[in-house]
Amino acid sequence: MSVLKTDYVDDVINKELAADRKFGEVQNEDGTKSYNDVTPYTQEGDEYGAEQINFENKHTNYAIEAADRTYEGRDLTVEFAEEIAGFSDPWRWIKTRLAAHNIDGLHVEDYIPIYMGNYLIKMQIAGINTYTRCCDQEVGWHIDWISKDCYPDTVQWFTSNDNNGTSADPYPYNKSTVKSFLAGLEAKLPAEVRAVISSKRFLLEQRYSASGKLNDSTSWGWQDLGKLWIPCEYEVFGSLIWATKPWGEGQAVQYPIFANSWKNRIKGAGDGGGRADWWLLSVCAGNSTNACNVNNNGSGYASYNSCTTALRVPVCFRITE
Repeated sequence: MSVLKTDYVDDVINKELAADRKFGEVQNEDGTKSYNDVTPYTQEGDEYGAEQINFENKHTNYAIEAADRTYEGRDLTVEFAEEIAGFSDPWRWIKTRLAAHNIDGLHVEDYIPIYMGNYLIKMQIAGINTYTRCCDQEVGWHIDWISKDCYPDTVQWFTSNDNNGTSADPYPYNKSTVKSFLAGLEAKLPAEVRAVISSKRFLLEQRYSASGKLNDSTSWGWQDLGKLWIPCEYEVFGSLIWATKPWGEGQAVQYPIFANSWKNRIKGAGDGGGRADWWLLSVCAGNSTNACNVNNNGSGYASYNSCTTALRVPVCFRITE
């Protein structure tokens, strides 16, 4: 979808009827005169004035800031207040936009603020159509949202230092405390958000053996992460650092919001809070006790912690067409 108009046309004078432009003179009641264009045209050109120039400059400025990694994102409820006024809420507006395949003016890092209880959460666009046409159940147009900062409360990745799955469910993340914690947070979302979000499908790593604890993942399979989820290591860093290769990657790609900068990998403990470590859904390779996280004690680098460590999580959800 082209954002900027690329089919402007000029006036074309009908040379059989006029060699140049013609203007008719009109006598006004106050003694002044006006002039109307009465040129015969075979094609009338497009208008091009301040409105068009401002529109183009706004998008050009965004492109420059995005390339320089200086774009800070805009509150979409302010930027599109007039358009959103025609809908019940901003999230229904987003859902309708996606259904119409209309993402004009929406950019990675733009955000919509919500409240979860008393906590202010700024939901940023992490990626637009990042997984379109992917997965075992084909994904259509969508936007994935990840909070600018973490949810304030902490949670253990699991209640014991055990990063293996189970005989009933070999996927470590499915048994994790962090997944059930996120499922519990759904009720704290505004009703208008709950009405439009969809579960995220993911090629999730498996790690289980009846013969004993495994130190590495050994396979993968398609699973629903739920309506609230956290990214894997690859989606944040664009590579596997501590997770098992290749099983920890699945079909993941790096979200644009995390690419080429530490800015959005470093998250606060609550809105505007101090730097916080936060969990990823990936489990750590080479041991049976740790899970992967983003370490924010200075640099936002990839790290790992024992599963019983209490860290924070961002709020993440998907809206589809």
